[in-house]
Parts: sequence; C-alpha cells; structure tokens
Amino acid sequence: MTLTEADLIRMMLPRAGVDVSGYPPDVQLVISEVCKHWNLKPPSTKGSKGYWIGQARELLDACGEFGEELIAEYRLDYEAAMEKNRQRTGYGTAPFTVEGPGSLVKAVRAKAGEKRAEGQVSQGYRDDAKWLEEYYAQPD
Repeated sequence: MTLTEADLIRMMLPRAGVDVSGYPPDVQLVISEVCKHWNLKPPSTKGSKGYWIGQARELLDACGEFGEELIAEYRLDYEAAMEKNRQRTGYGTAPFTVEGPGSLVKAVRAKAGEKRAEGQVSQGYRDDAKWLEEYYAQPD
C-alpha cells in the first residue's frame, strides 16, 4: 500500500468529532479530547472500552482543577518536544507513544503541577526569593 501526500496530511489532521456516546457521560469529553489531539479512535469492544473508561477517569483526576483543557495544553508541550527532537536529530520523534488516555496520566499530572507552581512559591516554604539567592550563594 502506497500512501499519497494527501493521505499523510489527512492522517495528521485532528479527527473531527469521534462518537463517544457509548461511554459514560463523565468521561466522554476526556476521551473526545484524547482522540482529537492524538488522532485515535476509541475502542468499541467491551473489554477495551472498560479499560479506556478507567484510564479516562485517571486522566481527568490528573487534570485536576484545570479540567480537560489541560489535555490540549499538554499536546502543545508534546509537539514542542517533537520539534526539539527534529532539530536535534532530523526526526520529529515523539517523547512517548500514546495509545489511549492512560498514556497521558503522568505527563498531564506533571503539567498540572507545573501550572500550580507558576508564579507562586510552594506553601510551607519561605516566600522570600532572596533566601534562595543567599542559599545558592553559600559555599559548600
């Protein structure tokens, strides 16, 4: 089978509206976002659907207060990593393979942590930025 340039372009474009009506309402948007941004088709067999439902709930938990929009934000980081690999090696290698919602749990949870930390000092630590400068200026 030979793929044409049009076939390749079509495969790279996000899928428009996958049917997630057979999934519970609490995971439909998560599954839809994963499929849209990673060009996946949700499974239709009972066992695989159950696996995706559980993983979608984990992914939703990982998104935390940022909701499903964090999946789209993380896709930008994923693209940036592929571009960095392309510049370094000449190939746009993905940071990891995404086969469903479960593949994204760790990365999205980390992204949520980064967003929580933006512009704020962790609670329980000194708010004084000068303290950090002094700490790192000390000889070992």
